Amino acid sequence: MQTEFVVINSATGNAEYLYENRDAHRLGTLGKASASVPLFSKMVELDEKKYLDGGLADSIPVECAMK
Repeated sequence: MQTEFVVINSATGNAEYLYENRDAHRLGTLGKASASVPLFSKMVELDEKKYLDGGLADSIPVECAMK
């Protein structure tokens, strides 16, 4: 099963849809990033990029769901 997370790339301000289904550490990091709400949480670094909760940029990811 593939797990998808919606996060915001802090450098671009755009929503990104990231997947993980093998690496437990990366899966946990993506989970933290997708729940990292500005003003309440720190940005989460992954693959040399910093991420925040994707719900701020794409609260209902309809386009991604339709794919």
